[in-house]
Amino acid sequence: MSETTSSPFQELKEITEASNLHWSKATSSQGIEPEIMQIQEMHAKSHYSALEQAATLSETSLEATTHNVMPSSRLMKVYHILNEIMTRIGNPNISTIGVCGGEGVGKTTLLEALKIQPVIRDVFQFVIWVTVPKVPNPREVQLQIARQLPLTDKKPINAWTLLSFLEGVKFFLILDGVQEFISLNTVGIPDPTPENGCKIVLTTRSEQVCDRISVDSKINLENLLCKLFWENVGESIYSSNLQPVARKVVDLCCYHSHAIFLMSKALKDESDVDVWNNAIETLNMRLHLLNKN
Repeated sequence: MSETTSSPFQELKEITEASNLHWSKATSSQGIEPEIMQIQEMHAKSHYSALEQAATLSETSLEATTHNVMPSSRLMKVYHILNEIMTRIGNPNISTIGVCGGEGVGKTTLLEALKIQPVIRDVFQFVIWVTVPKVPNPREVQLQIARQLPLTDKKPINAWTLLSFLEGVKFFLILDGVQEFISLNTVGIPDPTPENGCKIVLTTRSEQVCDRISVDSKINLENLLCKLFWENVGESIYSSNLQPVARKVVDLCCYHSHAIFLMSKALKDESDVDVWNNAIETLNMRLHLLNKN
């Protein structure tokens, strides 16, 4: 096991390379790249048809999400967001991180990508994933953790058993879907500290949950997606008359990363406010039809 250093997190080279390869395979296998190329070609010919196509694909994304199908373009830009979270993981003064955001913004997708990063596997002895029950159930959390550890069959699974083992290793714990306060010590999870180098990352829809658990750092994915939308669209978005309508477009995309990504490409470098208003009208119409069905 390699010694703990900050350099893997600072450089982020392994993350970017692994992520680019992962999403390249995902997009080519699911046929998303041709769709995006089509949007960009249509954008050059007609803003309105491009927006129509983007909205149609956005609608498809929303439907896919409701059926638990992972749109591949939700993965396409995750590596950019990964850099944000990996920088914080590399900070020795940050031991617990809360990833916040509404349903469908990509919290679980982000952590699934995080879990497989080579640098995470190299630095931590055990990478543990727990899907937290909607109704708090410390026993279920204990069993999920125990199944991922080399515990002897003779030892009972309880807080003391888990605590005794985890105190002697360097672990990375992911708690996905935390909806209420959960006492980590009651479960048998030792406090991660700069001294032991352990880390805990949790996802939740509520920033208040992060506050109650007293995480060291919070990442609001909705704000981060807005930032990515701004960056993808380009300098035109910094016009004072475009910023209100740009925020409206993001709101109408319901913070689904697939829809946001496609709309940002369709509106790239667009400074005509009428085109932006048409985007809003198109999205409104598509969402109305989706809700009606």
